[in-house]
Amino acid sequence: MKTKNIWRIAFTILAVFTLAACTDDDGDWSPMKWKAEGGLTQDKGGYYEVAGNGGICKFTCTNYKRPWLSHANADSQTYQPDYDPEPNFHRIHNEWFEAEITNDVLTVTFKENTTHQERELHVTVTAGDIFKQIHFRQKAD
Repeated sequence: MKTKNIWRIAFTILAVFTLAACTDDDGDWSPMKWKAEGGLTQDKGGYYEVAGNGGICKFTCTNYKRPWLSHANADSQTYQPDYDPEPNFHRIHNEWFEAEITNDVLTVTFKENTTHQERELHVTVTAGDIFKQIHFRQKAD
């Protein structure tokens, strides 16, 4: 009988700790900080301007060591990381852009814009429960 009570008490304590750990508060995550390389600057709307003939934009995350790509938005579509042949959360691409993360460096490569219209790309990076969206506007040729 004594052993049964000990097990009940142990189970109750374990249940209390388990429920206490299950809260909506995952802790305070510092906002992701990205440093643009090569003199890239944002316009007043928060967009990085890309030349119509294409280009490469590089950023370094200064406060998280190994972020990964969540998704990208362009042309009214959402692009997910590569899944073929297996998930690769470090690369997203389509026919005119490629976003890739190696360690803490994000490289976004743009092909020439021959559409005669400006186009926008929004790349979302994450490090868990923190997200950062980086906006690009590519000029038209």
